[in-house]
Parts: sequence; C-alpha cells; structure tokens
Amino acid sequence: MTGDIDTRLLSRLVSALTASAGRHPASRADLERRARSRLTRWQEAAALPPETLDTMVARALDKVAAAGLVDDDAYARLRARSLRNRGRPRAGIARDLSLRGLEPARIEGVLSDMAEDEGGADDRIGAIAYARRRRLGPWRPAAARDGTRQRDIAAMARAGYYPDLARRVIDAVDVDALDDWAADADALPDRRRPGSTAED
Repeated sequence: MTGDIDTRLLSRLVSALTASAGRHPASRADLERRARSRLTRWQEAAALPPETLDTMVARALDKVAAAGLVDDDAYARLRARSLRNRGRPRAGIARDLSLRGLEPARIEGVLSDMAEDEGGADDRIGAIAYARRRRLGPWRPAAARDGTRQRDIAAMARAGYYPDLARRVIDAVDVDALDDWAADADALPDRRRPGSTAED
C-alpha cells in the first residue's frame, strides 16, 4: 500500500508533527494520536483506506524520529523529572507516563533511575516539593500551622501521598530538617513538632 501514499499529504503530516513535537515534547504514542487526529480533519485524507492511513502515520513518525524529535527514553526521563519537581508521587508519575503510551518496562526503568538519583529517597523528595509549592506545613507562618495541619495532610493525601509521609512532611520542625531527611535515606529522626502525635 505504500505506493498509494500521497507524498504531498505525507510531507504535510511530517511538517505538522515536526512543529508539534518542537513546541510540545511528546512520546511516540502521543505523536501518533496527534497524527491521526489531524488526518481525520484533513479533507484530502477522508477517502483514504485505513491501511493507507496507518502506513502514512508510521512513515511520518519514522521521519520525525529520524530528525531526533522523538525519543521515548529521553521524553520519559524529562516528563518524570518535571512531575517530580511539581510534587507528584511515584504512583502518579507512573500513571501519567502510562497514559502517554509508554511501556511498563520503560516506566519502571525511569522511576528506578530517578530513585537512585534521589539517593533512594523515593517519594520524600516529591512530597517535600509538593508541600513547598503549595506552601504547606513548615512553609506556612508558624502561627497558622496548627489550625491548618489536618487540611494540609488531607491535601497531600489527595495528591497521592501516604498519610504517614504526609504527616512527617507537614509536622517537620522546619524546612532544613526536611531537606536533611530527604538527603539521607538512613536518617529518619522524629520530625514531629512538640504536641503532635503520629496517630492524629
């Protein structure tokens, strides 16, 4: 069926995907969805049989990949790091990458590499980043902390963090204590503030 490919239409599709990938990095699966979406809107593609459209999409993706604009490994690492910096937990990052069409083995590899880079801290760094971004716990004025504690813990739980991790971050004595805790996987001192308990 490759002989039935309209080279002008293929070139147009490659140009559209190149521009799209240049503006918004994407996985190959994401770009494939974008390609198929565009073809459904283009009148020139309406009469083409499905197998011809499949061939056209595959060839367009290969051309964009050959230009260095599609690299699922690099994309997965970039996306995972961006989500971590925004405070996403490991499970949330895995779910996001899966929805973008990345394979489970690739996702697991990226998450394992990220955990190694973080010194085995797992979700601690993400939880701290989330609390910092939302100004929760030790980032709140001292006078406001007691009155907002339960709400802050609930916000972290909704973001996907386990309650014990959420409590540890929210009840940290100060920001420096949290940073030390995240940096040392073996040092897990009691970070609860005076008057708070592990159960509450």
